[in-house]
Amino acid sequence: MIAIDHYLHKLAFLAVGLYAWQLHGWLLGLSVVVGLFVVIPSTNLAVMAVASEKSVLQLVRINRWFWIVCTAMVLALSAATIENV
Repeated sequence: MIAIDHYLHKLAFLAVGLYAWQLHGWLLGLSVVVGLFVVIPSTNLAVMAVASEKSVLQLVRINRWFWIVCTAMVLALSAATIENV
């Protein structure tokens, strides 16, 4: 049996891309998905190069979710108007 947290970040990854598409159009949605597809593995490699062997898996998970949550927050703030803030 495969743990759900193994694929949960991929669902959130696509959800953020769809959210960007809904707010700003398909080009930004595609850019967010491709950007996350490039940024997350790149920073994971940097984390693996620096971290100790014991904590590397935990730090990679934190890094993945950090990028997903920060991207969602930036998208939400970019869609806000002055009346909503």
